[in-house]
Amino acid sequence: HCMKWLDSKPEKSVLYVAFGSQMQPSPSQTIELATALEASGRNFIWVNRPPKNSATNNGNGNGWLPSGFEQRIHGRGLLLEWAPQLEILSHKSTGAFLSHSGWNSVVESLINGLPVLALPMMGDQHFIAKMLEEETEVCIGLASGSSEAKYKEILETIEVVMGETSKGKDMKTKACEIKYLLGEAKKDNKIFKGASTKAMDEFLSAVLSKSCNLASFGEAN
Repeated sequence: HCMKWLDSKPEKSVLYVAFGSQMQPSPSQTIELATALEASGRNFIWVNRPPKNSATNNGNGNGWLPSGFEQRIHGRGLLLEWAPQLEILSHKSTGAFLSHSGWNSVVESLINGLPVLALPMMGDQHFIAKMLEEETEVCIGLASGSSEAKYKEILETIEVVMGETSKGKDMKTKACEIKYLLGEAKKDNKIFKGASTKAMDEFLSAVLSKSCNLASFGEAN
């Protein structure tokens, strides 16, 4: 169903929103996110599960969302309890990934040349989001520490990344450059098993050693 829905949308027009299987945003953060997605007018797929510490599900569908939300976003927003993430990220209609910035999700996004909007929640997710924003410039962080992102911040960031802004274009270009680098990291591995792990290790080592010369790559292409 979701792949047919994606097929009907223009190229790079869909924002994919998912936060992994371990954590979900708080009830208040979920409301802020829903408000921003609605106000953006953008197409989106949201893997939407009950928020952490939620007691708001009243049994009438997604009771933790704003009243009437599903009706108002009908046709341009798709709410799912589970989604085939790799297939969605590799689809031509997907333009960016709003994520918790877990490492696997980040790599899956960059393998497909997609910039990241990061809403980290725990552990190393904050470090990963900071690294992606400061070292590779393919990410915009939405909240730091234990703070929550307000809908205006989320909305503005969606417009930067999904719109025709200069920063958004730069992020997309750099994400495509990293896609190339990850592809090169996998190319030498003749055995498919472990190729993704090798690509992740190569990418992380390159970023941390600052040997990932994206500027030079851009000039050469």
